[in-house]
Amino acid sequence: MKDKHLDIATAFQALTPIEIIRPLDRDWPDQLARELTSDPALSIQNWAAMNGLAAATVSRGFRKTFGITPIRFRAEARARRAVEALLKGNTSLASLACDLDFADQPHMTRAVRSIVNASPAQWRKVNSIQEKPE
Repeated sequence: MKDKHLDIATAFQALTPIEIIRPLDRDWPDQLARELTSDPALSIQNWAAMNGLAAATVSRGFRKTFGITPIRFRAEARARRAVEALLKGNTSLASLACDLDFADQPHMTRAVRSIVNASPAQWRKVNSIQEKPE
């Protein structure tokens, strides 16, 4: 029996150290969602690698949790920010598109229209009329 114990101890000492990957929050889809919302340039590939996951695993897990891909989630979050920004002031639509990292004003227009079924100018006009006291 003693010889067997020594063999186990020797085997344990012979194990090579493995790289320890920082533990991921149990709710990593929420963590990714927060980061996608705050960092428009975040790469899913890089995020997955930094967290010890395959990009395909991240995409599938995110979609299973939220019902949409991480890329679509980021696009919708940016469009929602545009809709909110339209109500906060009279910034030109081109400047707003640039500030929110859209490729150009038509790109922002398509994104806003997909959410509110109106162009940014129409959305701003209708909502500014509704907010005026009667």
